[in-house]
Amino acid sequence: MKKRLRKKLTRLAVRRTLGRVLARYPEWAGYASLNRGELEVEVPAPQGAEAGHLVIVTNAGDRWVRFDPPRTMYFAESDDELIEIVDGLVSERLCFVVTCRDEDWVETTLTRSGGTPDARSGHAMRLFSWGGTHDRVIGQ
Repeated sequence: MKKRLRKKLTRLAVRRTLGRVLARYPEWAGYASLNRGELEVEVPAPQGAEAGHLVIVTNAGDRWVRFDPPRTMYFAESDDELIEIVDGLVSERLCFVVTCRDEDWVETTLTRSGGTPDARSGHAMRLFSWGGTHDRVIGQ
């Protein structure tokens, strides 16, 4: 019984997340789908941008936002935070920062566009922005 209730609550939460996303970005309705009770919204980035797509997904009710390049994924704790992150990414106020040491992934964070994150010694940071305006590599 608990498992069925949890599954039903997860589906309701996913539909609520979809509703919030489409209320903010109604033009994205054609990019949204529900598959096995999970949400995926895959919006093409501006032409030529390395971001490729902005993708919003749920997994067991958890919300994630990502771009196409590997390791550009970020967890959102709530629908409000998800919308705030998506707004920041599509307006290019925020960028993904993927930090690696040699070829090994260290972390993925978000940063305000235009700033210069401090690269740790021996680390390289790759910044990805929605339209490509702020894409760059810092360090190694």
